[in-house]
Amino acid sequence: ESQTEMAQILEIYEGEYCDANDDPSLEIQLNEDGSYLIQISLFREIGYDACIGSLSEEKMSFTSDQRGGVSGSITLDNDLAVVQFEQIGYFKNSKVTTYLFHKTSDNPNIDEQLN
Repeated sequence: ESQTEMAQILEIYEGEYCDANDDPSLEIQLNEDGSYLIQISLFREIGYDACIGSLSEEKMSFTSDQRGGVSGSITLDNDLAVVQFEQIGYFKNSKVTTYLFHKTSDNPNIDEQLN
């Protein structure tokens, strides 16, 4: 793949995504080093503001040490981001581990105060 194609693949995840309540709840920002800064807020549940993501061919994987630690993956289906959390940390007793977010902007609104 050319550098241009690779750059487009890296940038496709970047943006702001809203949950079912139309609240901006998922922010994905591409860092200069090719990693991603991910902020996830789950309505009336929990938020992670400093997840680090990396992209493989089929999905983005992310981790955070916050709130007992969490890891998971993000896949895209057109303008829908499917976030699958692993059963660790906060989610160890949760029955719901998959959340859907729809993309509303290509520009993430990262809350710098949270980092």
